[in-house]
Amino acid sequence: MQEISAYELIKEKLHAIPNQRHKGSLFEKISKQFLQEHDSANEYESIDLWYDWKLRGNERDKGIDIVITTSNKEYIAVQCKFHQNSISYNDISPFLTQLLSGVGGVKFKKGIIISTSNLTSEALKAIEQIRSTGMGIDIDEITEEDFIYSRIDWEKFDPTKTEDEIPLCDKKRPRPHQTEAIEKTKEYFSDPKNARGKLIMACGTGKTYTSLKIMESLDPKITLFLAPSIALLSQTFREYAQEKSEPFYASIVCSDDKTGQSKNEDNDDIKFSELPIKPSTRLEDILSTYEKAQKENKRFIIFSTYQSALRIKEAQEAGLNGIDLIICDEAHRTVGAMYSTNERDDKNAFTLCHSDENIKATKRLYMTATPKVYSESSKAKAKEKDNVIYSMDDAQTFGEEIYTLNFERAIALDLLTDYKVIILAVRSENLSGVTNSVNKKISQLEAKRH
Repeated sequence: MQEISAYELIKEKLHAIPNQRHKGSLFEKISKQFLQEHDSANEYESIDLWYDWKLRGNERDKGIDIVITTSNKEYIAVQCKFHQNSISYNDISPFLTQLLSGVGGVKFKKGIIISTSNLTSEALKAIEQIRSTGMGIDIDEITEEDFIYSRIDWEKFDPTKTEDEIPLCDKKRPRPHQTEAIEKTKEYFSDPKNARGKLIMACGTGKTYTSLKIMESLDPKITLFLAPSIALLSQTFREYAQEKSEPFYASIVCSDDKTGQSKNEDNDDIKFSELPIKPSTRLEDILSTYEKAQKENKRFIIFSTYQSALRIKEAQEAGLNGIDLIICDEAHRTVGAMYSTNERDDKNAFTLCHSDENIKATKRLYMTATPKVYSESSKAKAKEKDNVIYSMDDAQTFGEEIYTLNFERAIALDLLTDYKVIILAVRSENLSGVTNSVNKKISQLEAKRH
């Protein structure tokens, strides 16, 4: 049987809608849901279909399907593209033209393209050109990731019932082990002496959701969430935006600059355009979002890769207040040497989060499924080289263990499926044949190189 992805199943349901008119109207309903899910700060005052938007005048639909009005009376143009095949430049060209020219006296602050298919390289190039013109117009894309991680209950979604409300999954509620972790963390940090602590939870037990509810219980004004990859940031933002109890403003801070990354660096299988909001390392972008949050008395969350942590330090130097809470995801990645090389100005970006000299913070929460500890001999060798080794058994840096849920207990609580060990065996009489086949292939590849 041929494997089919969750996204392919979703697309099959969408393409099963009986006729084009129903297909278009239902897709616009779905698009509205996506837009609401992206609105982490509750900025959208209204989301109107083109013909319901009062300010359009007599202007015909030339590509804009939805117009968002924000609480600051800014306008966002949205195009919904429901295609089987990839979306070309010609498909989005009328939308881009109207986005740039505006409608009547209305100028658009931003554009959003919602699509069931990938954009061609020519279409992506046109979008990037608009982003870089300096006109202050940005363009976001809502694509495959958003369909998969949406709150829409695709199992209950019936494409033949176009007039019905779109079925949504209920918001999550903390499970008993998560409630225990949340309560213990809140109690731990209520003691002023405790500024750092570790949350050890097995993979698959809901660390991200737990961290959101911990953050909400601690009620920080500014939170920094650090992760080693762009894909993790994307997943975390979506989880936070969908499961939040209160609105928040967000900045995603990351760069495609590979300098300073180790050879073991995470290779993200995600494009920048697939992030839920536009990423940036520009200080003015971080600070302007922070100022919005301050003005509206809302929470501000910075989602950053460890590799871009230096920009957070620079943002603090440029006017960002002290951070109330740093959440370090995959915290075992923050261990190791403070200095990447023998040069004392070349600090390991993954360790910048530990010290107030780099990033000022009131509380630090280190989350991991696999705490990493260095031996005393490794620490001694580093000291001989005038270096520092960070190890997760160092309570001064990482704090005490607040809550631990290891794999064994997670399996016992029926949170995870028990693991299986699969061993590939080759009969001794077949081994020489396998070896000869591999060696022959290697020889052929080497011959091609020369």
